[in-house]
Amino acid sequence: MSDACFTARATTKAHVTAAIGDIHLAVANGQYSHDAIAQFIVAVKRVLKSTYNPAEPGCGMEMLLRSSTDAANPSKISAIKSTDVATIASIIRDASAAAKASKTASGSDEPDEPTIVTRADAMDAADRANQMTQAVIGAKEGTAAAITAKVGARVTDAVLRTADGMDYKSIDEFELYELVTAAMQAADRPRVRDIRQQLLAVLSIRFNFRQRFSDNVAVLRARIARIAAYGITVHEDMIANTILAEADEAAREDWGREIETAMGKIRLSYGYDYPHDAASVAVILKELAAADTVHDLMAAPAPATNNNPGQANAAGDTLSHVRRLIFDDDSTVGTAATVGYESDSSAESGRKSRAGRSNNKDKARGRSKSKARAEQTAASNPCKYCKRNGRRNRHPNVPPEKCFWNKKWKGFRPRYVCRAINLPYQEREAFEPEFGGYVSSDGDSSDDE
Repeated sequence: MSDACFTARATTKAHVTAAIGDIHLAVANGQYSHDAIAQFIVAVKRVLKSTYNPAEPGCGMEMLLRSSTDAANPSKISAIKSTDVATIASIIRDASAAAKASKTASGSDEPDEPTIVTRADAMDAADRANQMTQAVIGAKEGTAAAITAKVGARVTDAVLRTADGMDYKSIDEFELYELVTAAMQAADRPRVRDIRQQLLAVLSIRFNFRQRFSDNVAVLRARIARIAAYGITVHEDMIANTILAEADEAAREDWGREIETAMGKIRLSYGYDYPHDAASVAVILKELAAADTVHDLMAAPAPATNNNPGQANAAGDTLSHVRRLIFDDDSTVGTAATVGYESDSSAESGRKSRAGRSNNKDKARGRSKSKARAEQTAASNPCKYCKRNGRRNRHPNVPPEKCFWNKKWKGFRPRYVCRAINLPYQEREAFEPEFGGYVSSDGDSSDDE
């Protein structure tokens, strides 16, 4: 037997252990979330898929994560045992059996010679088969060790140890899919409301039109794959609707004339009530890809950025929801820190309403405050952006970099500000809450489960 058969196991194990060890798994206080482990397992699949496996070209060792008894797609390499050995006799016997089966299938009377007949050829084939077997076992060992190092022995011991917990099982007594299942079950369970929010985020995704439609759809499908871990299936008709909605919106812009041409062809082929499938989605993307090749991608506006999702507090949630119900976008301030930021119009209306409700004592206090405000001028405004645009009102709770009048601010700004500084206005729905967008109206903190 070739020496390579003995080194393949250890070499593959070391490679897989190191590669999976480099994958980040977010753990807080010894616990990880369902999303974190789902992303980790996806990364593990990428590592195994890129691990050399001569037995299954193009698949690598990825099928090790699937059960050997899976009803839909059983994994052949998961069934491999460390004790499996190919010999000269077994190789010749298998070659002869394959020749007979090929002859029977073809129905030919001509003899079908085996591909391997000599001992030398059989020995070479046996060495390659044994090397592949040991490489598979090495990949299995490396994956098990790396997953244990990430999620902890408390999670994997149920699979890797014997029933009494006194000893470890051999590598042949478990499969990796059991380890993956145990890791997923040990994760923190997400709330049903959080899952719903993720689904809504997928269906309301806003495309970055500075990228190709194919790139945006790749991002969309990646998000769909993420929520698929919760058992939610987003069908092709919903994907098609999302693509068409974004393309239709882009086609209405001055920079989207070429997209409008593609949309015209798509509308001729598919009505608004057409039941889309994978084939129609492929046709739609083909037409939009043609538009991508001729229109200037950089002519589209830059997408809003969000570097700190989920930071809005409960008070901000309630205030934003009330403003959404009562005010329109022009009168709603809507920055990342809505409390403490006033526009000129809102401050003036607030003063008038307070003056109407005040008693004599409040009026006196109001006059003193008005006098103090009168001393506030644009020249003395501490915000350089407000000063530059002649704004006298202060926003002490909002840093200058988040000022409406700062052209580098990537969040929502009212329509009158956009007109004044010559920037395109974007609806508040386009922004996350901490960038001035609307916040979820859910105020109930109880679990849905």
